[in-house]
Amino acid sequence: MERRRITDLVELVGSGIGFCTRFLEGARRKACCTPWKF
Repeated sequence: MERRRITDLVELVGSGIGFCTRFLEGARRKACCTPWKF
C-alpha cells in the first residue's frame, strides 16, 4: 500500500513537471511570436 502511494506521488510529480515544461514551451513560443515593445 505504501509503495503504491509513492508510485502515485511519482506519477503526480512527473505529470506536474510535464505540464510545467509544456506551459513554459508554449509561453516561450508565444513570446517569440509576439513583437515586444519596450
